[in-house]
Amino acid sequence: AVMADGNAVDSSVVKISDNEITIKTTGVYVLSGTLSDGNILIKSNANDSTVILNGVDITSKTTAAIYANKNAANLTITLAQGSKNYLTGPDTYTFAEGEDEPDAVLFAKKALLMNGSGTLFVTATSGDAVKCKDALKIADGNYVINAADEGIIGKDLFAVCGGILNITSKGDGIKTNLQTDPNLGYIDISGGDITVTSEGDGIQADTAVRIENAKIDITTNVVSGTTNDSFKGIKTGGGITYTDDVSGETVTETAGLIHIKSGDLTLNSAEDGINTKKDVVIENGTFVINTYSDGIQAANNVNILGGGIHITTAKNS
Repeated sequence: AVMADGNAVDSSVVKISDNEITIKTTGVYVLSGTLSDGNILIKSNANDSTVILNGVDITSKTTAAIYANKNAANLTITLAQGSKNYLTGPDTYTFAEGEDEPDAVLFAKKALLMNGSGTLFVTATSGDAVKCKDALKIADGNYVINAADEGIIGKDLFAVCGGILNITSKGDGIKTNLQTDPNLGYIDISGGDITVTSEGDGIQADTAVRIENAKIDITTNVVSGTTNDSFKGIKTGGGITYTDDVSGETVTETAGLIHIKSGDLTLNSAEDGINTKKDVVIENGTFVINTYSDGIQAANNVNILGGGIHITTAKNS
């Protein structure tokens, strides 16, 4: 065990310098205590590591509170049972020369799994709260997120199978942002209790959104002076450009599928409640949709196979 008390520590496993704690090798690390101006850096040969947060309060005034770089793939962050953990980002990010990352309070370059039975509070006074440039998965845990921009971003995909997420954001609540692979860029929610209050889209994916066995409550608001241009509850679709594996040709196509197998959804939207560039498929579930614009809108087809749906619109939509 080492203490972040301002003393320099440098070993083959952990380095502490100027209140930056660097995890250098693969292992299981338990963190507790307070950093009033510091951060955790996970790097070097730390692939497949587990970081257990057991009562941390980390505030960074220059960079991400926790940053896992490209050499820290398959990171697991576990919230210890009963613990309360706080991550707070800077008012302004300071980047290395020629860089523009990390730009979120919790930032992972590679795949990230989050689990446990504790609580994590993430506050982004600027920028995004949680951002992964690969696959981001949440198995369980309690998350309270307040973001000056996006709440949660998983570039390749974002998947949730349990836990409680309460997200307040001035941008999109939950999103993916990969437009180069029709098999990725999706959001898969197969459980959990999710509440989003956003000044952008509530849930937004480039290729698909799949929902099953989840409770979802989304409110989107238009705020004067915002730079956002979309305020939909659940939104998918756009142009996907990729190289065909067989022909080698560059292919551009429109993606966008919303497939809801079951769940309990409440959508209070400043625009459409559900919106996609392709198809909506609803198999079952309970839906209360209150919108200023369309309740359910698809460029191709809306297929409703079951469920209870109540839609109220504020204008002729």
